[in-house]
Amino acid sequence: DPAEFGLPDAEVNVVFVGRYTWEKGVYYLLSAWKRVVATTNVTVHLTMVGADNPEPVREYTRHAEVEDVTIRGPVAYDHVPLVFDAADIAVLPSLPARFWQEQYGRVVLEAQATGTPVIASEIGGVPEAMGGIGELHQPGDPYDMVRALHRLIDDAERRISLGEQSRDRVLAERTLNHTRKQVEQVYERVLEGESS
Repeated sequence: DPAEFGLPDAEVNVVFVGRYTWEKGVYYLLSAWKRVVATTNVTVHLTMVGADNPEPVREYTRHAEVEDVTIRGPVAYDHVPLVFDAADIAVLPSLPARFWQEQYGRVVLEAQATGTPVIASEIGGVPEAMGGIGELHQPGDPYDMVRALHRLIDDAERRISLGEQSRDRVLAERTLNHTRKQVEQVYERVLEGESS
């Protein structure tokens, strides 16, 4: 049941799953979300599922008067696919820090595996994780994120198409069997190099 995870009966449910830290872009996401709510004709809701204390984010949301958002604590790891499956869009708004960038963004693949299209920051290994499917935006630019959100919120056909492409890609390229074959190919090349 989507409501169990904080997703109400909205036309478009957007989810964030990750840590409630600055570099994960949570405050930047909320800033963009406030603008989205004010500029769309679609009934939308953002659900944030955090792996740590949600209170600072809730306080920011109240102070900034951000509407149509649910901020909750963690869910069991085996429920994460259910959260993504219940959503219409997943977001990964990570920001570059001085000594850190999002290396891969595992949640991208988790969302894509459920057929949920992803909007993410063009940072680190995230574009590679997305495989060219979804919406990328400039990290730290809330207006660019608003545009990316609108492109999927306002276009149900595009949202559905990207979701289907995402799932097909994960099944074709990112299964355990696919990873096993890639590792085997690397070992074969290493062994061939040693025997030369």
